[in-house]
Amino acid sequence: MSSIKDFAKKPIDNQDLRDKIPEDVLKKTEEDYSDLIDLFMSKYGTMSEDELIQEMLKLINEKKKNGTFDARKIRDLASKVAPFLTDEQRAKMYQLLNYLD
Repeated sequence: MSSIKDFAKKPIDNQDLRDKIPEDVLKKTEEDYSDLIDLFMSKYGTMSEDELIQEMLKLINEKKKNGTFDARKIRDLASKVAPFLTDEQRAKMYQLLNYLD
């Protein structure tokens, strides 16, 4: 079972993918999201994968109830994060995105 720590600030392990992303884009993405990543890690870093999924579903349901849920924003963020994940992590992320609909 993995935890969110498995996703934290790891270099892209797929060299073909890394070669397709300009270095300035990688650097800017890390700069733009480093504070958010640190905040996320402090809140969710100790949770197991199952706990994270349950928390995600709870937050989605709350946002849907109060009318603030925006699946497009989540998918946009996921597309920005995807290059920083391993193939396995990316597959899990896209599987979880199916819960959004």
